[in-house]
Amino acid sequence: MYSDGSSSETLKVRVRADKEKNTLTIEDSGVGMTKAELVNNLGRIAQSGTKKFMEALSGNSDDMNLIGQFGVGFYSGYLVADRITVVSKSASDDAQWRWESSAGSSFTVKDDTTFDDHEAFASSSGTRITLHLKEDCDEYTDEFKLRDMLKRYSSFILFPIELWSEKTDYKQEVDPDAPAPAEGKEPKMKTVTVKSTDWEQVNSQKPIWLRSPKDVNETEYTEFYKSTFRVRVYLFRL
Repeated sequence: MYSDGSSSETLKVRVRADKEKNTLTIEDSGVGMTKAELVNNLGRIAQSGTKKFMEALSGNSDDMNLIGQFGVGFYSGYLVADRITVVSKSASDDAQWRWESSAGSSFTVKDDTTFDDHEAFASSSGTRITLHLKEDCDEYTDEFKLRDMLKRYSSFILFPIELWSEKTDYKQEVDPDAPAPAEGKEPKMKTVTVKSTDWEQVNSQKPIWLRSPKDVNETEYTEFYKSTFRVRVYLFRL
């Protein structure tokens, strides 16, 4: 989804959950895909079917190689979603396309502008993946869980990863229910809670490989390897 020739500043990933619709959407500002690329890159995944994927997990080496060709990262979405929708707009194509499959033996690719929920990309290109979550997987719409997962597994990603978050602020304003103040006195104030939503960058830490070794302590090394390789490591520094 990303162009290797682009600078890191042009790349961005945004994650947004919708509790009412029980969906999780991941959107990037990469180069996007044309209709032909959607069919070629994702069509084989849908045609294989979830059953074949699950069989391959415990099957022979040939099946395991097949999974490698499909890309486990995208396919694993069906472990938590009944249906996946991919909307993409290529930098080389004016049209915006929608690929959709329920992990069966078929998929559809249509012009995205024909759908009621059509939404143009903020940049000239990009890809938007929406997981229509299973009923028992609604935990992935929880903002705190998503933030924890993103910080745990994406802290060292070079480009920004943003989460749609609810923010709570407090401000002071005149209490309309309070008695009128005496002459020369200040009116009584009250604290009001103000809720708002906005994008929050969750991977603010500079990638460990871009920092000077002398500026990285043992705890940071350990956390990096644990989060990246999920193994317990013992570091010995000279």
